[in-house]
Amino acid sequence: MAITTNNPVTVDGVTYNKFTVNLAVSPLIKEDDIGASVSLLLTKYNDDNGIKLLETQEGRVPQIFYDVFTSGDADAIQATQEIMTSIQNYINKKGL
Repeated sequence: MAITTNNPVTVDGVTYNKFTVNLAVSPLIKEDDIGASVSLLLTKYNDDNGIKLLETQEGRVPQIFYDVFTSGDADAIQATQEIMTSIQNYINKKGL
């Protein structure tokens, strides 16, 4: 499934309109709670004639949260909750 960008970039006649996704979600253990550190790197690419990554500053979109649940970013919190729900569903289906 291709992940698309809402902000494509054209460089030398090539339009970079999709993202590769590098995602890490790690537990953040606190005294009375568990948070989630999230690191997301989106890299724009074009796949018209093979895969071409735009590995420049304008082609990379980093999103980093020390604890996403206390970040105040409602969209990031919702996305993380949806990811965690998907993982729980996987665990349930596999009987883990």
